[in-house]
Amino acid sequence: HWITSLLFIDTFFLITCILNTICPFILSRCRVKCDSSLVIPISFQTLLHSVMCLKGYEPNPSNRKVGKSSTGIPFKCDDSNEDGGMSKETSQMQVNGCRNNFPATSSDRSNLWEIHGRYYDISENFVKVHPGGSHAILLGKGRDCTALFESYHPFTKQHTRRVLAKYEVVSPLLNCDRCDYKNDRNVRPSEDTVTDEFYDMLKQRVEKHLRENHIDPIRDRCATLSRLLYYSLILCCTIYTGFLHCQGFVIKGSFLFGIFGWLTGSLGHDGGHFSVHRNPIVNKVCTNGMFLLCNPIMWQYQHTYAHHSHTNDFDKDPDLHHFTVFLRYHKKMVFDRIYKRQESVLYIILTYTFVTFGECIKIPWGALCQNSIYGIIELEQESCKQKFSMLVHIALYIYIVLIVPWMTTSSLALGSLCASVHMVTTGLHFAFFSQINHINEDSILAAGSEGRREDGHPQRDKAKDTWAITQVKTSNNFAPDSYFWYLYSNGLNFQIEHHLFPGLNHCHLPLIAPVVRKTCQEFDVNYNCYFSWTDLMQSTIRWLKKLSKECSV
Repeated sequence: HWITSLLFIDTFFLITCILNTICPFILSRCRVKCDSSLVIPISFQTLLHSVMCLKGYEPNPSNRKVGKSSTGIPFKCDDSNEDGGMSKETSQMQVNGCRNNFPATSSDRSNLWEIHGRYYDISENFVKVHPGGSHAILLGKGRDCTALFESYHPFTKQHTRRVLAKYEVVSPLLNCDRCDYKNDRNVRPSEDTVTDEFYDMLKQRVEKHLRENHIDPIRDRCATLSRLLYYSLILCCTIYTGFLHCQGFVIKGSFLFGIFGWLTGSLGHDGGHFSVHRNPIVNKVCTNGMFLLCNPIMWQYQHTYAHHSHTNDFDKDPDLHHFTVFLRYHKKMVFDRIYKRQESVLYIILTYTFVTFGECIKIPWGALCQNSIYGIIELEQESCKQKFSMLVHIALYIYIVLIVPWMTTSSLALGSLCASVHMVTTGLHFAFFSQINHINEDSILAAGSEGRREDGHPQRDKAKDTWAITQVKTSNNFAPDSYFWYLYSNGLNFQIEHHLFPGLNHCHLPLIAPVVRKTCQEFDVNYNCYFSWTDLMQSTIRWLKKLSKECSV
């Protein structure tokens, strides 16, 4: 009986992954005109590309002679091969690399990608064959994706810039009501790419160090075989303890289900950063490893784009707004009487027990109703497939975590206890290993060191406050020599390295940490590394206690 139940839960989990991955694809196809001559070849090409990538091959279709950009502007393609000796993954970006001969001078900015103050019209053909997958590149559509672009192409800078230049358009007219631009109403003129000597040097050293250890920074950047085996082991433990949770076992079921659910988050986290496998479909499925911690669809917008691009920026980082009802994280938050209670450590811990309830139910539901996360980052407009996927996750989460224990035990009290134990366990783990990595006085104030130009846009000192240096200053490492904390924290004890190189799987971060630390010392950049998790947690508590006083600002 228990074997049958275990197989049922295993199948249920797989169906969840398939629904979150395949249903959006089906729904998107339903919105295409029923022209088989158009739909079938596109679908087959996408499927063929994915299958070949799984087998270790990457197709290189011929460039089209004539096409149209996403804004309907005709362009011609260059037949010349500009691979430049790059790897297959980066050379794939050469596919359909076309220069706009007719710039879109009046294009809606919400249909363009902004990088270093310049705008690019990436055609749908390129989006489909992007090595990181279409979802990865669409995260930056209609937004300033400079940080996203730079941090996910650290070792192919020259080639990616050459390819990107083919899609540049002149500054578009502003025709966008997205909440992402509510404080950005003026169009910035095109600017020369900002040179970051610190990040450039760091990328060169990291690439050299990886190659010296027989790791290709492009081909081998994803999970190793041992890492994949670890994912499999943790996933099996999660499924088994999930079965016990559904049977009403509190300790060996709900409690361990919470712990292994947290550890499975390592698979979802790496998948969300496209670093489990080089195949985009594999990464998209693996993102569902966040199932018990956060809504996987929302996670991509909230974390992969917004948090990593604008770390600790009060106006742009959603992570600073999760607990505004109970906790004051930033000095810009208007003081409320309830914040006085965060003087107590017990109150802080009690608040953290609701983290997964918020991330899996409350916040996604609010995002569905408002089509944005806190009015900071907007979800894809007019996308029923996204809303459907988010609703599927909310429904399945409530069913597995809350309803099934009630049904199997026929006891409302025992079922509620199982659900509470699981949600408290995952909530505390999620908060203790993710929130504290950025929430302390030094990290919060480091994000506020940037000035403002007359037009309201951020302006950092190029020598001191570039994006990469800000990532170092706003992040914190702890216990770097402890393998236990590395596994138990899902690799978040190397938060600095992760924010600088999010496309590298966490299994490679301990290797590059000494290089990052040495480079920071040479450039006089504060590298925050705590001896233990306890030291970092105390730093967070001191900051929260300071903000509990109204006169702290």
